[in-house]
Amino acid sequence: MVLVGLRWEQVDLKQGLLHVQRLKNGADSTHPIRGPEIRALRRLLRDYPDTPYVFVTERKGPLTTSTVRKMVARAGEKAKLGFPVHPHMLLNCQSELNPLESNPFIRA
Repeated sequence: MVLVGLRWEQVDLKQGLLHVQRLKNGADSTHPIRGPEIRALRRLLRDYPDTPYVFVTERKGPLTTSTVRKMVARAGEKAKLGFPVHPHMLLNCQSELNPLESNPFIRA
């Protein structure tokens, strides 16, 4: 989960670019971010200006992969899907819903 530790220094809102530092010896890359994502990121920055991390806990620390897994699992339970849900399913869901416009925020 690349986004768990995403820092504001990796986000260029003026240029509309996200600089991704890959895990597990993957190649770093840069991805475009579009209008809706830029607006959402600007709101996050306004709401949480005092943290170096884009996605934070209530204590303003970085999210952990465990926290994200639990959040996604709880959302699946609340939706009464009838099967366990995990974050990787969101990646697959996005690519099937909109294969031509892949979202850089959920690519691993």
